[in-house]
Amino acid sequence: GVAAGVAIWGEPLSAEGIGDLASGGIPLGIGDVVALAASEGAGGVAYDLSGKGHDGSVSGAIWTDECQGD
Repeated sequence: GVAAGVAIWGEPLSAEGIGDLASGGIPLGIGDVVALAASEGAGGVAYDLSGKGHDGSVSGAIWTDECQGD
């Protein structure tokens, strides 16, 4: 499968936050716990954009610039 990013929030998103997701953005600062854009393009770490330091390990994956649906 393909993952373009992962985010977890500790509270429900507002209509604006859902709109940000639909536009391809990750709404930050709205009760976010972790936000991994997975846009590094290389290496073994997906950095947490929330600022909370919950970086993720990337193992057994192949970085690509292509996403399904593009």
